Amino acid sequence: RAPLGRELLEHYTLEQMRMHYLAKNLGDTNSNFSPKALNPNAKPEDDDPAVKEGNLLINIYNRILRKFSFACVDYFDAFMPLGEASDKAKEIAKDAILNYEDRMYTYKFHIIYNILDNYLRSINKYYESNKNLIEAGDKAPLVDLAYLIRVANTLLYPIIPSKSQEIADFLGLNEKWTSWDYIFDDIGTFVSSDHKIEKLIDENPFFKKHPTQE
Repeated sequence: RAPLGRELLEHYTLEQMRMHYLAKNLGDTNSNFSPKALNPNAKPEDDDPAVKEGNLLINIYNRILRKFSFACVDYFDAFMPLGEASDKAKEIAKDAILNYEDRMYTYKFHIIYNILDNYLRSINKYYESNKNLIEAGDKAPLVDLAYLIRVANTLLYPIIPSKSQEIADFLGLNEKWTSWDYIFDDIGTFVSSDHKIEKLIDENPFFKKHPTQE
C-alpha cells in the first residue's frame, strides 16, 4: 500500500514531500514513488530519491536569502533596497514567470519544478556575478536581487505556502505579493521604505532537513 501522510512526515519535512510530488507529477502520472526511509530493501549507502528536490530549497534558496540578508545589513544599513529592477533582472524573471504560467495552466507540474530549479540557480548566479559591486556599495544589484527573490517567493507560494509566508514576513511584503496581478511589479509595490532586513545567522534559516536525516 501507499504510505500515509503521517508516516512520510515521520521521516521527511512537508516541503521535501511537496517538492518531490511536484517534480514527479504524481497526481498525473504513474511515476515510481520509493522514499528510502520506507523502502525495506534500501541499503545505507543508497541515495534517497525523495530528498533531491527539497535540497533545492535547503541548499540554494536558503543560501540566496542569507546572502541577501547579509548584504542588506552589511552594506545598506539593513534597509530593503527599493528601486526599479534592471532590464536584465526583469528578463530573467519574465522568462520564468511566463513559462511557469503556461505549465501551470496545462498541469505540467514536473516542468514547473525544472523552471523553479533553473530560476533559483539563476538568482544565485546573479548574486555571485555582482558580489563585488554590492560589496563596493552599488545598490543596483541588490535592488535586482530583491525583485528576483520576491518573484521566486510568489512562484513558490502555491507549492509551499506556509514557508513562503514566513519568507514574505521576513522581507516585509504586503498582501499584494501573492497576487498574480502584481507579478511583474518592482519591489516598492510590496515593501514600505522603512522596512529593515534581519541578518539570517542560521545556515538554514527557512528550510531544513528532517531530524532523522541528520
